[in-house]
Amino acid sequence: MNRMMKQHYVSPIRLAPAACGLVMLLGLTVAGIAQQAPVSAAPVAVAAESPNPAKPGSEGIKVHGHWVIDVKNPDGTLAQHRVFENSLKDSGYSLVGLLGGNYVTGDFVVSLTPLTGSGICPSNDCVMVQSLTGIAAGGICSTANCVVGLTKTVNANQGTTPYALILAGQLTASQTGSIGNVSVSLGYCGGLNAPDTTITPAVCATSSDFGPSVLGTDNFTGTNITPITNISPGQIVQVSVTISFS
Repeated sequence: MNRMMKQHYVSPIRLAPAACGLVMLLGLTVAGIAQQAPVSAAPVAVAAESPNPAKPGSEGIKVHGHWVIDVKNPDGTLAQHRVFENSLKDSGYSLVGLLGGNYVTGDFVVSLTPLTGSGICPSNDCVMVQSLTGIAAGGICSTANCVVGLTKTVNANQGTTPYALILAGQLTASQTGSIGNVSVSLGYCGGLNAPDTTITPAVCATSSDFGPSVLGTDNFTGTNITPITNISPGQIVQVSVTISFS
């Protein structure tokens, strides 16, 4: 038995080279795997979220007043050109009445006044009106210089341009002055608590007295602007106002 055991006994010295070879082989295999694997994963692009994302329905309802004012010389050449925007000034009193059916729309007026110094009209308040007998003109033209000829166009062509109300008119400056404030006023008829159903828009727009039914005018839109100065007598001031909603 001792002889058989001696035949199967292997000296550690003889095993050492084989063990070293196995370790080297394993090392080379692991190194090869490491070379094939990516060092680090590529970063994933993440879309940045808006810090203040808009909440659906939080945009509100806006009323736009797009103004264009041209000052022309008597020969028709353009002397000054101004384009600007303004927002709603109505407190909601007339809008609520109109939408609720308690008021009836009358006529519109467009006013041009200076911020300081002289205006282009003797009273410093130049007003373009649709009619001198309208509900709005009846309460304004007693103290202001009114010029008839203001037109009203309702743009309701679906699918072409935004729905809008367009007011346009012109006047001739009677003295040297400036324009620094502009406004649109609206005349309306009816009663807040007891609307008069016999009044129509056509009747309201051309009548100046309904007794207790008359509510008067309200400053619908308006704003102060960088003054348009050095307007001379005889120059023509053309104005258009486009009122739209979004």
